[in-house]
Amino acid sequence: MTALSGWWIFPVLAFAAGTLLLEHRYLLYGVLAAYFLLKGRCSFPKELQHAVWLMMLLGVLFFGYAGFSQTQTNLSAAARGSFLIQADPTQTLIEEDYWQARVQLQTAKGSWEKVLVKGTITDPIQLEQLRYSAQPLLLRVAGELEKPAQARNFSGFSQADYLAEKGIQRVLVIEKIERSAAAKKPFFNFWGWRKQWILNISAHLPEHWKNLILSLFFNERLSGFRDWQISLKRWGIMHFFALSGLHLQFFLTRCSYLFRRGGLPLHLVPVAEGISVLFLMGVAAFSVSILRAGIQHLLGKANQAGGRPFSAMDIWAFTLLIMLVISPAVLLTVGGQLSLFLPFFLRLIERGGTRKISHWLREQFWLVMFLLPLQLAHFYQYSLIGIFFGLLLTPLLSSVIFPLIILAAIMIGLFPAAGGSIFFEGTENLVRPVLSVVDALPLRPLVFGKLPIVMLFIGFLLIWNWHDTLPFKKAAPRCTALIMLLYCASYCDPRGEVTFVDVGQGDSIYIQMPFQKENLLIDVGGRMNFSGKPEGRTNADDTLIPYLKARGVKQLKHVVLTHGDTDHLGDILAVAKEIPIETIYYPAGCEKNALFHAKQQALQKQVRFVPLRTGMTLPLQQAGFHVLHPLHTEDGGNDDSLVVYAAIQKTHFLFTGDLEKSGEQALLKRYPHLTVDVLKVGHHGSRTSTDPEFLRQLAPKIAVISCGKENRFGHPHPEVLDNLAEREVKVLRTDQAGAIRYQWTPHDSPHWASVKNGE
Repeated sequence: MTALSGWWIFPVLAFAAGTLLLEHRYLLYGVLAAYFLLKGRCSFPKELQHAVWLMMLLGVLFFGYAGFSQTQTNLSAAARGSFLIQADPTQTLIEEDYWQARVQLQTAKGSWEKVLVKGTITDPIQLEQLRYSAQPLLLRVAGELEKPAQARNFSGFSQADYLAEKGIQRVLVIEKIERSAAAKKPFFNFWGWRKQWILNISAHLPEHWKNLILSLFFNERLSGFRDWQISLKRWGIMHFFALSGLHLQFFLTRCSYLFRRGGLPLHLVPVAEGISVLFLMGVAAFSVSILRAGIQHLLGKANQAGGRPFSAMDIWAFTLLIMLVISPAVLLTVGGQLSLFLPFFLRLIERGGTRKISHWLREQFWLVMFLLPLQLAHFYQYSLIGIFFGLLLTPLLSSVIFPLIILAAIMIGLFPAAGGSIFFEGTENLVRPVLSVVDALPLRPLVFGKLPIVMLFIGFLLIWNWHDTLPFKKAAPRCTALIMLLYCASYCDPRGEVTFVDVGQGDSIYIQMPFQKENLLIDVGGRMNFSGKPEGRTNADDTLIPYLKARGVKQLKHVVLTHGDTDHLGDILAVAKEIPIETIYYPAGCEKNALFHAKQQALQKQVRFVPLRTGMTLPLQQAGFHVLHPLHTEDGGNDDSLVVYAAIQKTHFLFTGDLEKSGEQALLKRYPHLTVDVLKVGHHGSRTSTDPEFLRQLAPKIAVISCGKENRFGHPHPEVLDNLAEREVKVLRTDQAGAIRYQWTPHDSPHWASVKNGE
């Protein structure tokens, strides 16, 4: 085994590439390119060449077997009835009355299948039992098994893919818990003890401390941490939370010191350290980052005890190999990639020797560069201010935050009542205003858009080559030029589009000209709150904003809000916070609408507001956008919706907002010869719109209906669909097809696509 000492990274990376080839076949070209690049720069020993190709073959076979085994466990997708599930204490944390957890479901054959269960618990007794139970529970529940949701927008989040990587193929939506009982209690209920520890922290610590400790120490991220995640992405420091093995190292270093100072025999210290590693991994529920850090720590100790026959990079390679055996899909997840490749990048940039600040600054620069392609592949943006925060946080994390986290967690575990001490409450009062001030700073990340994976891979190889072969003074300008090139790549996109974004029960239409010369957004969607409870993340955070960033939208030049309903303008503040808006257009008189007025007051210092009336045009150079309605200044209701007629690439569109039948009749009376090719159906396909006479005159070839999947209003109504069928109009619906896109290039004919049918 030591024959390849110092070279193990190459066969193990080949194994990793082999496990991914069946999932992402384009990686084959990258693997071959990297291999021949390395072969040209390195004198490969014969043993290494054989090892690389053998490991590649083993990787393909291993991943193929894992995929085959998963396919064999795939059961019928949907079923309704009564189900027996087992929930362990680590999966029974509940916020308010909503429960979502990974549980074991008993199949008809008596075997157990891992599923995601979710639903609202209405019985307060059952709610308390789930919330505070410290041992496994057997539950008989009524509900429906269904397939996980696929992506609803281009480049959007796919719950099905996310759960598949965790070995989950179905979701159980519970309607009620019929009965419950405690499962057989184990001899030592570690998970119950862990849960009680978490409950103590939740009960006794202030909000920010609670979220920080639960996320880093226990891998439990409650809804309060989501606000932190948004801020961390904007600040460009999300990778610090992926590399949470840093606090494991701090914890183990202190434990080792205590073991030695406490008089433990030297030959038992490694055993005690191993138990400490297993303990911390269990406390963190064997999260990817802690599992990786623990395995790497144990391998490092074993290597040290054996006289260091392997290099630090070899240890990382063995860690990756073990992680792939434990979880073949670990490299398909964002957390897995960040957790595994960040220490790899750290190994690449470590030079050793000097402790000068300039040397440290260079290491931080190279870390940012190596992370750039990986983060762009997943988030489509990068915050250069993250360099500053990285420099600030590295010593702060290791010297202040991690010790306090460990101290607080241990204190709560031993003395729960001490959690509300003056210290924690005092620091909470200090932290909250600091975070608010920092979060309010204009720290918008640079939006690069979804770049071709080949471009990012080549960029990574260039960064690696420059770091390895050039002095910093020559490499830094090249890296800066690469960043500028990647940032401007979206301006080279020759595609224009009209995309009906799937924002659920609402409207949002994004229009972009080739090479991003101009863009326009009609409505932004918004979730209607029927529960009366305060909401956290907006609908746009999960739908519209990721789509716009994937398309490389750095600024919205024109935003049209058709009227004052929540499902059309409700998320405008969330969009404006993430993407700068130059001008918002609205129907004259909409200022009287209370919701619109509140949004206008919040944005008037940073956005120009322009009222529109019939006969006006929008100032776009590449296409004609004409306002046909409203005829009079009203108050922003449905029949006061802005109606915009647009001629785009020789195709005529009519965007109608929530215009109802009386408004349609007024429109026909004013424009008796109006015809269109594409009609955006008014009011999500409600029977109050789309009059047969309106359809007869417009004579559209295609009708697009934007509505939510299984929405509570029953949109689109059967009468509307019948009217469209009678006129032989092709109907495209976001509830069925996801996002719908009309796309063209300057030299190609336009074509339609949807998420369901692929791009």
